Amino acid sequence: MKLIKKIAAAACALAFSASLASGAGAAYISENASRSADILYTLGLIQGTDKGYELERQPTRAEALAFILRLSGLEGDVLAGSYSQPFTDVPAWAEDYIAFGYALGLVNGRTSELFAPNAPVSENDFSAMLLRSFGYNDTLGDFSWDKAPEFAARLGFIERDGDGYFTRGDMFTAAVKALSHSVKGSSEPLITTLSRSGAVDASVASAVGYPLGRALSGAEISEACSSAVFTMHYYDSVAGFIADQPIGYSSAFFITSGGVAVSNYHPFAEATIACAFLNNGEKYLLDKILFFDNKLDAVVFTIKSTAFGGVAVSAFPYLDTMGSESVHNGDAVYAIGSPLGLNDCISYGIVSNRSRIVDGFSAPMIQNTAPISQGSSGGALVNAFGKAVGLTSAGFVYGQNMNIAVPLDFLSGLDLSSPGCSILEMRGIVDEQAEKEAAEAAAAAEAEARGESADGGEEASAPDGE
Repeated sequence: MKLIKKIAAAACALAFSASLASGAGAAYISENASRSADILYTLGLIQGTDKGYELERQPTRAEALAFILRLSGLEGDVLAGSYSQPFTDVPAWAEDYIAFGYALGLVNGRTSELFAPNAPVSENDFSAMLLRSFGYNDTLGDFSWDKAPEFAARLGFIERDGDGYFTRGDMFTAAVKALSHSVKGSSEPLITTLSRSGAVDASVASAVGYPLGRALSGAEISEACSSAVFTMHYYDSVAGFIADQPIGYSSAFFITSGGVAVSNYHPFAEATIACAFLNNGEKYLLDKILFFDNKLDAVVFTIKSTAFGGVAVSAFPYLDTMGSESVHNGDAVYAIGSPLGLNDCISYGIVSNRSRIVDGFSAPMIQNTAPISQGSSGGALVNAFGKAVGLTSAGFVYGQNMNIAVPLDFLSGLDLSSPGCSILEMRGIVDEQAEKEAAEAAAAAEAEARGESADGGEEASAPDGE
């Protein structure tokens, strides 16, 4: 156990969090399909039919493609362009949409000559079209058509109910979530892009709850960020791993779509094997350690790209990060993690002191009031705009809601392409450094006992009266 002058670090069950999240994910939406349709109608992205929204009807392939192009802000380009397509069964109203979508690679035909525009769109079809419109490429291996819904759900684009029946209500609900995602490689949410281009009125977007520069609600923070935060299990041996007998738990969160994540160092201190448990139930072994600083209590690592069960994954939900310069006393913050090993928990507080000096840490910490518990170590401290600003780490034992988080400044300029090392190699380096520091401290103490300064000279004495 690492003690921090009346702050219990590492495994203190009462105060420390480890006994053991374009983009930040989807914005908050109502789960009700009718509410989602109302939002899209207000934004001008759907018009409905003479029968209303028809939420229970299955959309056709042509309808789904036209809707996705409108959602992407491309309808003007569709109608202004001149594209060709090879299909012989396309109705006049859909010809421009299908030609444009085919040219962009968003959609394929059922055969080389038939598009099947009036066939009901499947969940797989719609998910694949939507993912392609956001820059994910199945021909390059980002996802596969037969697993497109699983990939879309993992990134927070859709919610799956398991009935296999895809309706217009499902399509509208997915669209409202998608508006808060960014195109692959971009950090700008689609709703912001649409507002900036004039396709959506910014004041209308704000009125229906989209974060165009405003602070988010707790519900929005949870919906936007929680999928990027996950639980880590730690094992001290292969036998313990096989028997599923972890020695501890902690939290962690993704900072890139490629599976780079951050957590605290101290949960790793006794571990041999570490395993990530995502909120969707998938489980991944830790791959390699890219960066660590035991005095800062921070680790950057990657997980394997293939989950237990053989599911290969090309992208993960992640949180955008900000440095300590963005943090101010009194700012609203949210702690997202796995207290007591219970995944997907969120708590609320404010920043008490943005730069608290704490014994045992090599940098000033973010003191805050967002409650954390054993197991929260390595979780995300998120600001009111959905950006991660710290690693939830510890709490003052005798204080009331006096918790601290490691600021994320150490991520700036970090080389994420380094070869990395294993957990055991990291622990060996830390142990070697600790032995060296202990030897230096012992030598200094011995020199002081002999009345010498650490550099071998006579120890200086203070002048009289001081």
